Amino acid sequence: MNENVMLEQTAEEWLASVRERVAGSTYVQYHMVTKKYILPAIGSRMCRALRGQDITAFLEECQTKPSYRGDFLSPSTVGNIRTVLRMILQYGTDRGYIPAFQVRYRIAGSKSIQGRCLSTKDARRMEAYLSGTDNVREYGLTLCLDMGLRLGELCALQWEDIDLENGILHIRKTVKKDETKDTDGNPKYQWIIGVPKSQKSYRDIPIPVPVEKRLKEFHSSVTDESCYFLNGRKDRFVLPRSYQASFRGYLKKMGIGDINIHALRHSFATRCLAKSDARTVSELLGHSSPSVTMNIYIHSTMETKRKAVNSISFRSGFVSG
Repeated sequence: MNENVMLEQTAEEWLASVRERVAGSTYVQYHMVTKKYILPAIGSRMCRALRGQDITAFLEECQTKPSYRGDFLSPSTVGNIRTVLRMILQYGTDRGYIPAFQVRYRIAGSKSIQGRCLSTKDARRMEAYLSGTDNVREYGLTLCLDMGLRLGELCALQWEDIDLENGILHIRKTVKKDETKDTDGNPKYQWIIGVPKSQKSYRDIPIPVPVEKRLKEFHSSVTDESCYFLNGRKDRFVLPRSYQASFRGYLKKMGIGDINIHALRHSFATRCLAKSDARTVSELLGHSSPSVTMNIYIHSTMETKRKAVNSISFRSGFVSG
């Protein structure tokens, strides 16, 4: 085992090794998490001396130490830190810098917000609220809930991408983070309009009839098709983080508890799969394959589970052979 390698050096080597193998936006996320959270805290540690309890202590501190704003890191942010750190440690282990050990750390609160579907009650409440709003920015949530758009795709959407004559929405771009350099050569990040997440993410989505009707109403006041859908401007798009902040306010107005905006896409996938086949739903979502749709995004609703258990109950007439 190499005796003189610090975690910082291992992390830099790992970042260089993945730069050409992952999407640009993914690399930016890896780079930001490494530089902002991991290296300032444990970058100076010698790799040969690292142990599982050291990583656990670091992740615990991430969850309990207030940031400079006075709040705490969200469960999703701590989850990203854990994921990136695991990859760095595995890279170091493969090269003999770091002794082999597993990182096992449960992130408090992660299951309460991330990866959840809206309940049927909350989905209906949201749809009722959105159907009555005259605010295009609010109504944008409908495109996530009823058409499965990703947040970046929604923020990048322009009116020219919405074919109201044929009832089709074209996904051709997304908002993502990109790395640039400042005048001193240090990395900095900016939001840009870029290509979709993958080749499969380029897609055409049929617009549901009720949604098409509302879009035509909003379109009546549009003067330039190049305007962004959410804000009606040509010179500026809505940043994902800004829309996420708005989303929290919308939830309060609807009387719906805290949930990640990506849950709307989860809910769309779940409801859609109940009425269609996995391949069709996979193409609507822009996934690489139906297995991705089935394994990651689909959640059985409580109603589906109740129907399943009732169907095999002796009281329902089921007779064992």
